[in-house]
Amino acid sequence: MMAEQRGVILGRAQRDPRTEKSRLGAQIPWTLGSSPRVTGSKRSDSGFTLLEMLVAVAILAALVGIVPRTLATARGLVDRSQDWMEARLVADHVLNGELSDPSLRPGTRRGTVDGRRWRAVLKRDLDIPDQTPETGRVLLAVTVEVAVTGSQTFEVETMRIGLPE
Repeated sequence: MMAEQRGVILGRAQRDPRTEKSRLGAQIPWTLGSSPRVTGSKRSDSGFTLLEMLVAVAILAALVGIVPRTLATARGLVDRSQDWMEARLVADHVLNGELSDPSLRPGTRRGTVDGRRWRAVLKRDLDIPDQTPETGRVLLAVTVEVAVTGSQTFEVETMRIGLPE
């Protein structure tokens, strides 16, 4: 009974795909899990066409031309960011070391830290008119400049309490 039910789907007879015939009447052998192939085709599935190979070579050539430039640009960005970070660390060192003395006076100071030149300009802040004379302290505007490259400088502006001139 099972064998009879397999061949009938909703009242129609089911064809066995392994023995199906082509339009010309020749039997096409099918194996399980494969699709039917047209016989007499000139193209072989065992390789690539010349056009496919040329397209692949063109894509690879474009990538070989683009990737090294991109890597060089990324390396340059990393080097520049490292220079700026080192300049920032030198500025922090100058502010926390050289300019942390409570007896600061207006003027200009220069120096070198870790091979980087720096300059600090200390000016009395004139925006605050009533600086208390009884304490003997004034508010100083401090600008620290650190050389990053030959033409570029890193600049930090802050305030410090110091002595009048």
